[in-house]
Amino acid sequence: MDRRWKRDGRPYAPHVVLLGFLASDVPRNVNLVRLLMYGGSGIPFSKPRFVLEGSELPAVNVPCLSLEGLGAVLPRFGDWELSRYESFYRPADYERRWWTRSRLASSGTRPCTRPSPSVTNRSTRPALRAHGAMLSL
Repeated sequence: MDRRWKRDGRPYAPHVVLLGFLASDVPRNVNLVRLLMYGGSGIPFSKPRFVLEGSELPAVNVPCLSLEGLGAVLPRFGDWELSRYESFYRPADYERRWWTRSRLASSGTRPCTRPSPSVTNRSTRPALRAHGAMLSL
C-alpha cells in the first residue's frame, strides 16, 4: 500500500485520499510462506512482508526465497533467521508426538490443534499495528 501510494498517488498531490481496508487480508499480511498459512494450497512460494520496528516499516524476505531456497528452509524452518516474522509458524505444530505415528490417532487432532487463519488473533496483532503505521505515513 505504501509503495503504491508513493509511486502512483503522491505525485498528484491529492487533497483527499481514500484507502480500502479488507479485514480478511490482515492475516495474509503477516505471512511469509503460504504453505504455513494454507497447508493444503500446494503453493510453494514465499513473499515479502512489512514488520513494525519502532516507527519504521522495513520489508523482510526481500528478495523472496527461490523455490530451491524455500525447499531448503522448510525442513528446518525454526532455524531460518526470518522464521520469527512468520506468524503462522508455531514450533509446537512440528514437534513429534506419540499420536503422530498413527494415522487413526492423528486424524482428529489437526482441526483441534491448528485454528484457521481468519480466527488467529495472535497472528493479526502485528499486521494491525503495521497497517496503522502505514496509514500514519
